[in-house]
Amino acid sequence: DPSVQLQKNQMKDILRSEIGLNALDSFESRLYASIEISQKAKIVVCGVIAQCFFEEVTKLQGKLRKETEFAWKEFNFSVFYEYHPSSKSGRWSDSSGMEALRHYVS
Repeated sequence: DPSVQLQKNQMKDILRSEIGLNALDSFESRLYASIEISQKAKIVVCGVIAQCFFEEVTKLQGKLRKETEFAWKEFNFSVFYEYHPSSKSGRWSDSSGMEALRHYVS
């Protein structure tokens, strides 16, 4: 979706600023610590902003509603991109779209 890519490019520009880089450092530390204590971690990335943080830190890109296996640093884990659960997006009001996520986390 071109509009999503435009949003992501704009967000990533902000994340490359001084304050954004501080936020990315914090996110990277927390992501690393979480994966470090998890065997076969499964990460669900919800929404465009979360995708931008994940992609800027790891230099990896998941796929919407599809499990993707990654190696990052010394870890192997899987990632699943999902729509943001806000009522504004309306994507979670139709539960039929949640089957892939249910399957991923089970």
